[in-house]
Amino acid sequence: MDQNPSMAGMNASPSQPKSGGLMKMIVTAKGGQFAKWAPMPLRLTLAIIFIFHGLTKVFGPQPGLEGFTGFLTSLNVPIPGFFGIFIAWLELVGGFAFLLGFLTPLFAKLIALELIVAWFLTKLGGGLMVNGIVAGELDIAIVGLAIALAMLGAGPLSIDAKLARKYQR
Repeated sequence: MDQNPSMAGMNASPSQPKSGGLMKMIVTAKGGQFAKWAPMPLRLTLAIIFIFHGLTKVFGPQPGLEGFTGFLTSLNVPIPGFFGIFIAWLELVGGFAFLLGFLTPLFAKLIALELIVAWFLTKLGGGLMVNGIVAGELDIAIVGLAIALAMLGAGPLSIDAKLARKYQR
């Protein structure tokens, strides 16, 4: 059977990807040159969340250290005065550490542990619902961000990277 001469030698239009090309494009991450920057949005997201929460726990107006310690007391947390101060400052200092990329894996692990304990203390009975309100999934998402950041490290634009370069010499 004769082909149309204008179509001879052409199997597909130039705008269509080669076999498997479209699927490869869909399922393949644009890693390579951008993969090293993956920690940046994770760090910034956690920085915003924990600077805000740390500020409100440390300085108020709500809940402030007294209110947060009272909340921990109501949950029967042992030595609530110590843990109230520790968690409030962990969130504040950890938020700034995420922003700067300083001791990132350490703070990411501590924040993940804090939120896992908090989830068990406050949301375990309701699953993802607390008093009929969806609430637990945000904690789970933040734990996922923190674990990913603990695994990835802070990335190239960080104090951690600068320290690593300094001590590898």
